Amino acid sequence: GGSHTVIAELLPGLGPRRLRVISSGCQPAANPCPPGSSKSVLEAHLRRESLFPGAISSTDSVTLSAGASTDSYDSRLGPYASQAASSGGHVRSTGSIILSGSTTMLGGDALAGSQVLISNGAAVSGVVRQGVSPLDVSPVAACGPPYHDGSGVVGGSYNSLTGELRGSGTDAIILQDGSYCFSGVDLSGTSSLTINGPVRIHLTSHSNLTGGGLINTTEKPENLMIFSSVASATLGVSIAGGSAAHVTVYAPRAKITAVGPGDLFGALVGENVTNSGAIRFHYDQKLMDNEDGNVTFVLWKEVF
Repeated sequence: GGSHTVIAELLPGLGPRRLRVISSGCQPAANPCPPGSSKSVLEAHLRRESLFPGAISSTDSVTLSAGASTDSYDSRLGPYASQAASSGGHVRSTGSIILSGSTTMLGGDALAGSQVLISNGAAVSGVVRQGVSPLDVSPVAACGPPYHDGSGVVGGSYNSLTGELRGSGTDAIILQDGSYCFSGVDLSGTSSLTINGPVRIHLTSHSNLTGGGLINTTEKPENLMIFSSVASATLGVSIAGGSAAHVTVYAPRAKITAVGPGDLFGALVGENVTNSGAIRFHYDQKLMDNEDGNVTFVLWKEVF
């Protein structure tokens, strides 16, 4: 015999991911609920978390050495070279963060669930904190088989039955705008993979994105998103840096190896993340507005 009304609204000024939900109950049923009736009003704020909260996020460990570095910029303000780099290149791990090497610089906060180990002259510009809460990440479901039918794939060699996309020699692979399900991508020699608009790549086995590297002509990391369902402490995604390597990689159960020297613009999420060579990670702060993460409560209260 009662009534129940729910109103949901975006909270202005707090970004598109923040929502306020007000739930009102009245007995006997009426809207609005008149004086003298039994009334209850609850308010909750919810937020859609970003999949990419920092330059590097890990569900197990992050190891940076050999002159690797992190910092941040904001692609909404222009390309990285047009602005002064800021210290938002945060690294967070549910397990450990290990930094070594005299020129290794973490330009942001180092936040670890267990320990942060810094040796041989490595440095952190921001806060060093241990005992932080575990990362709340969701696994990636395998996209196939069946795999992508091959439409939109230009250049290289692609087998739609096995889902394998391969580039060799000087192959210049182009992916047209859209979503792709591959078992794996292998770039060898000086072969490259280019995108010119929004592209999502889903992978089910180890992929080698080195060779001539990735070329994102939009210069927006959110336009090249790579998801891997691989569950392995030793396999996952190997990715090379480069002047056009604007990319995000989400492989929360896999190993990510960033191969330098060079630059990576965007963000990485893996189980174990490490580098080979002096790779420079540039976190795009625009990724804080990513809307692919989990929904969490910000607050809950009884108003009346």
